[in-house]
Amino acid sequence: PGAGLVADEGDVVAQLFCPALEAVQNVGEMLMGQTAAGAVAENDADVVIFGYDMYDKKDLSKLFGSVSIDSGVYIGKDEVRRLFVKHYHNAFIVLTAWNRLYKRSFLIDNELFFPSLRRCQDMAYSLLLFDKIEKLVCINENLYCYVIEPGTFKGRSYEEMKGIYYTIYELVHKQYEQWGFLDEEQESKLIGRYCEDLATYSAYAFAVKYHDKWKECADMLLSDEIALRMFAQYKNAKNSRFMQLFCLGVKLKSKPFLLAVSKVMQKKQK
Repeated sequence: PGAGLVADEGDVVAQLFCPALEAVQNVGEMLMGQTAAGAVAENDADVVIFGYDMYDKKDLSKLFGSVSIDSGVYIGKDEVRRLFVKHYHNAFIVLTAWNRLYKRSFLIDNELFFPSLRRCQDMAYSLLLFDKIEKLVCINENLYCYVIEPGTFKGRSYEEMKGIYYTIYELVHKQYEQWGFLDEEQESKLIGRYCEDLATYSAYAFAVKYHDKWKECADMLLSDEIALRMFAQYKNAKNSRFMQLFCLGVKLKSKPFLLAVSKVMQKKQK
């Protein structure tokens, strides 16, 4: 998850330690801290969220820019949680740990410790956070530059990544239930997010990352009862030709068909 920042009134902005990837320390980060710290002080906010850009450390090429978030001050747990629900389906910005400034006393008073999980720590921590926030400030600017080591995620196997997507689904599903937001529409959206993320990653894995082991990876997918059940419940395939074809391949349990769809998908992305 990289590094977030913590501060209280009168404090020098300090890093919140999160054991994982290396984040760049530079003038840009200092300016980010000052801007976000001002938002904390002016609004007495528990947390400030802002956008970020991700760069490859090797050549500083830009890999990713976060989707915009609605600027504003959100007061009360219900309003804050509804913001999470809104942005969970269209942005990764509410799930990452580094694009935030945390009020130190808020973290200590609520005993919000980073979870000791093998995977999905950011997501689990974000859900703990949004469960407790009383006042949130969002800044629609990319204030954080994240420099990532090349190949950081390449060590993860297809089976592990497949499991990660379901873990995320389970975490969010459970929290929505606790918040009272899990109606039929949200259930369908959560299933859709899981299926679309898994299908997109699987296409990349079959055609590019594990192209020499694609049959083995496809077997893992087609023998996964949870994945098969989720794809059978997926209702938004009509909105995407890729998802229509990928879901058909899963339904038919046809490995060659899935590979062909994956190759077409990857060619279109180039």
